[in-house]
Amino acid sequence: MTLLKLLFWSFIVLLLLPSDPADKQALYTAAQATLRDIRGFCGRNPEVCQNAEGAVSKLGERAWAGFDAVQSLIADNAAEQPAQRITTDEVTDLGSLRMAVDAEGEPEPSPSQNTLTENDLEPQWTAPARRRVD
Repeated sequence: MTLLKLLFWSFIVLLLLPSDPADKQALYTAAQATLRDIRGFCGRNPEVCQNAEGAVSKLGERAWAGFDAVQSLIADNAAEQPAQRITTDEVTDLGSLRMAVDAEGEPEPSPSQNTLTENDLEPQWTAPARRRVD
């Protein structure tokens, strides 16, 4: 399948590149011959096409079964947990920061804000002065 994708996009890129009309006609002819050959594949190899058809059919059935399972799981969870309404009187969501708000909707300062002491704010280390090399 990757080879077919590669061939398809290569063909598209070649079509978009500027070239003379004779080269484009040769490219179109080659593309038409390739498509005729691909269309005749199942005529030359019927058992391969039957096996592929069965595999694709089973894959489709599994995909639908998985889709149904996920859909029922989502529906069951939605039925079990009713939506909770949070008003702005309770909490305001600011990205990942959650702050309590007062009655006017203004954020209340958190008790953990502005807790550093003067000693905490002083730098712990400074680089030594550069020596002059004469």
